[in-house]
Amino acid sequence: IELNTSNIERIEVIKGPASALYGAEAIGGVVNFITMGVPKTKEAEVAGQWNSLGLKKIDLSIGQPTPYGGWNIIGSWANQSNGPIEYSNYEKKALSLKQVFKLTNKLSGFHSLQYIQYFSQMTGSVDSLYFSRQDFKAQQSFTYRKINALRIRQNLNYQWNKSIQTLFNIMFRDNRMDQNPAYAIAATNNPTRFKGQDNSNYFNAWVMDIQQN
Repeated sequence: IELNTSNIERIEVIKGPASALYGAEAIGGVVNFITMGVPKTKEAEVAGQWNSLGLKKIDLSIGQPTPYGGWNIIGSWANQSNGPIEYSNYEKKALSLKQVFKLTNKLSGFHSLQYIQYFSQMTGSVDSLYFSRQDFKAQQSFTYRKINALRIRQNLNYQWNKSIQTLFNIMFRDNRMDQNPAYAIAATNNPTRFKGQDNSNYFNAWVMDIQQN
């Protein structure tokens, strides 16, 4: 949900424990998304797609190399309505910016920004009686998930000589998710009415990382 899928260059799948590189939670493996770099030549692209299942998607990308680096800007808008699964509409807006620069022969780096705005209905689950009747209609019409996610990163790389390198990163992340989740829906004494629970999860974080190789 919190990725700009139009900004993915490739995906790495690492099987098995990867805690040494990716943290203590990566006990089963890692899926690593590699984002787009700055193109070697100036380019602009507009792409659109739609289908009979209610999906519409528009992508816009602009790449501008410079003598000392370059820019890459990728925006995406996706919307689905009246799809094959009842009560599964959603809308997603995504923006990714990246500038690569080389200040001297030894000092280089990049800064990047990613913003995601997402809203979706939540279809919920189907109980055993509905499943046995092959009835997959939504049992409610008021669940949702809404996300605003911002990530900013500044990277600096200083190459002292052929064998010594210092890397510096400072990152900021701001996330908010509001939802009335399908898994919190409960029945009431009235068989035609259900109740839910609105909740909000918000956090922001600063990270500074320095590596000496």
